[in-house]
Amino acid sequence: MTPLNFYDSGKFSSLEKAFKTLASFDCSSTTLTIEQKNELLAMEESLKELADRATKAVEDKSRLTEKKSIKLKITRKLDSNLIRYKEVESEMKHVEQKLAALLAERKGIFISSKEMKVELEALGNEWEEYEANAKAAEEEERSVEAEWGRMKDFISSIKGRM
Repeated sequence: MTPLNFYDSGKFSSLEKAFKTLASFDCSSTTLTIEQKNELLAMEESLKELADRATKAVEDKSRLTEKKSIKLKITRKLDSNLIRYKEVESEMKHVEQKLAALLAERKGIFISSKEMKVELEALGNEWEEYEANAKAAEEEERSVEAEWGRMKDFISSIKGRM
């Protein structure tokens, strides 16, 4: 039985009464010496102190248990936060890589578009020349066809005379 349980059990009050009864005896009429009587009184005080110390020890242990529970809860939250932090950090790296790839693709599209625009402008500047060449080619085609037609006619007429 711990001192605290002893103190709370009611046995302490009966023991305290016993100490008081023993202390109240007249030393001359009992077998107790003054030293024994003083020792009993000191034991009574010591018993009270022991009960108080035991109460404090139990309270301290209870506080420690509460603090352990709080510490465990905080540790679990911290571990959970650390895991989530690492997950978010990993997601951020993935997003940053994707963003870098998209930026590179955008840059490539921009450069390609710029080159196409320059090409289109160059074609625009030369367009009149191409149209003139195409018109001249059409006229040349007609001229060749006409000449070919005359040649065929001439050959046909020669064949007819032969």
